[in-house]
Amino acid sequence: MDAVSQQALGLMPRADLAARPPVVAVTSGKGGVGKTSLVANLGAILAARGQRVLLIDADYGLANLGVVFGVTAKRTLEDALEGRASLAETILSPLPNLALLPAGNGIRRLAALSATATGALLAGATELTRAYDLVLVDTAAGIAPAVLATLAWADEVVVVTGDDPASFVDSYAVLKLVLEEDAAKPVALIVNRVQRRADGERIQRNLAVVAERFLGRSPEALGVVPQDTQLAAAVRAQRLVAVDAPGSAAVKALTSLAPRLGRLQRPCPALAG
Repeated sequence: MDAVSQQALGLMPRADLAARPPVVAVTSGKGGVGKTSLVANLGAILAARGQRVLLIDADYGLANLGVVFGVTAKRTLEDALEGRASLAETILSPLPNLALLPAGNGIRRLAALSATATGALLAGATELTRAYDLVLVDTAAGIAPAVLATLAWADEVVVVTGDDPASFVDSYAVLKLVLEEDAAKPVALIVNRVQRRADGERIQRNLAVVAERFLGRSPEALGVVPQDTQLAAAVRAQRLVAVDAPGSAAVKALTSLAPRLGRLQRPCPALAG
């Protein structure tokens, strides 16, 4: 990203940046684990409790958060990059207390963002975050440079995994790269779409053991979210299960873990290196 693009976005560095609210990046090593739906519903749950929540769609080239809410952005990150709009002008408000900063879909320039360009973009987003109590970032799956730059920008990282071996291995890989970059970064794990709670807890224990052995730290066990037909139906209808079925098993699990976002445990100094 050149200086002209940075100026168009309002991204030029500032030394007087005030403290921002907690920024929590929700990520996964493998696609298809239900990460985006979790982010949307967690945001809705916290917003309903009176928190001002900003959701950032950081799957820059294949954005889907707007799809989950059933809303279409008139302006996107592409418009901001081209100088046709400011980042603030792209924000949507799908629910009271809830704002969404949309990315783009099928846009080559966004899909190929470098780590440097991503860092500059997020520096500009920092200005927007001050109007909110919490920021939830929905990253792309995997370990592309733009994803790793987004995880580095966040204060906390939550990894979403499924109950299959590939998801387990890829979740460990993400944790490894995050902690290699910042050994003190608070990290946590959500096991999603499990048939039995015991299965999710077993995955949490197994990943904790492997991470502790090879990384010197294990992720905080944030929660287990069950397979839920009401959640699946809401996704198909481009609705939020937190709104349509607040008593469902998935929403009960998400409601239990939501208050811990932005408050994850930090490792003691000895473990942080």
